[in-house]
Amino acid sequence: MAMAPFVPFPKVSWKIVTLFIDHPSSQLSFSDVVRLSSAGPTNAQKALATLQAEGLLNLHKERNRTLYQLELRNFLVHSLLILRGWQRVNQFPPHSRRGITTIIQKLAASGVTAIYLFGSALRSSRPQDIDLGIIYQHDQEKVKQIWLQTIRDFGENIEAHFFPEEEFIAAVGEGDYALTSTLWPCLVLYDRYFLYEYLGKILLPSKKVLLRRIQELEEKITLAYQLYRQKKQETADIVQAQFDNFLRLYIASQQQIPGPKHDLPSQAKGLGLQFKKRKLWDTLEWMSSTIRQIKTTI
Repeated sequence: MAMAPFVPFPKVSWKIVTLFIDHPSSQLSFSDVVRLSSAGPTNAQKALATLQAEGLLNLHKERNRTLYQLELRNFLVHSLLILRGWQRVNQFPPHSRRGITTIIQKLAASGVTAIYLFGSALRSSRPQDIDLGIIYQHDQEKVKQIWLQTIRDFGENIEAHFFPEEEFIAAVGEGDYALTSTLWPCLVLYDRYFLYEYLGKILLPSKKVLLRRIQELEEKITLAYQLYRQKKQETADIVQAQFDNFLRLYIASQQQIPGPKHDLPSQAKGLGLQFKKRKLWDTLEWMSSTIRQIKTTI
């Protein structure tokens, strides 16, 4: 992460701060910090003690290990995370930068609570599309109207994903991967009440969430079965549209937090899901059988 010229900490402390800013939800041991920051043990120990005393890091014991984690409620941490987000935006082409800046200015003035950058834009300075997660409190229609009026002025493929604040907080609190796997990881561009703190502490999905997602998948697969004989292309479209949700369900059933979309296949395979090329009917049977097995384990 390339940082601004102003550095509010000694060199070693700053290296460690940026390490945690780049991995805001990670819990790192002392040996992790030394290895990842390339700092000497003595200097790293002093820096960690200073950062903890300043309130930027907290620590807890896990068995015989001491783990350090970013304190997301700290105001300086808040500012550094926003700086990190805008450094990414500043790597985009000029027209994209202007579009995002204008959109955020107008949405912030309308009372939007938070705006996060996520998706492929985190990995590319010239993304094909730019996804913004927009958290709002009231009057969704007004927020969407401002969005549509503003986006007309820009040819960039900037997409908005709207989340009511209460539903956002409840979904994260339940570990609902339908939201967390979409928005995490993300970069902070605007956050009035720093709701990002919720995303920094993602929980395993509750049983209630798993049962709800199972029911939704079963309904889609039942529809796919019904369409199979007469409308195979529609069946294939349903399977393709629901496959990521199927992978998320499997991963969550293995007591793991589903990652971003591009990591789902490798994550599920690593947890034992048997991938192989199947015909459409066989894929439906495999998905149905897997879901039935999951239901017996939760």
